[in-house]
Amino acid sequence: MSKNQIVNFKIVNQQIVNHWRNLLMWRNQITNFTHQIMNQIMNFTHQIINLAMHTLSTMDSSVILSCLLICVVLFILHRFTNK
Repeated sequence: MSKNQIVNFKIVNQQIVNHWRNLLMWRNQITNFTHQIMNQIMNFTHQIINLAMHTLSTMDSSVILSCLLICVVLFILHRFTNK
């Protein structure tokens, strides 16, 4: 191999290494972004569950039974009206 071919080979090799580094950097950024989204979804879900638990713990049992009864009635009406 001539000197120019060796220099060209080194340049191309360095470009390939740089492209791989860029791809790995992009992959790490996408992974971090995905983890952030999943953490936000989990935090939001936990907040909703905590709010529901707090609401249920502060409600009177008659209020909970009334809500359940309303839900059952609405479900039955929904089933009969969509036939």
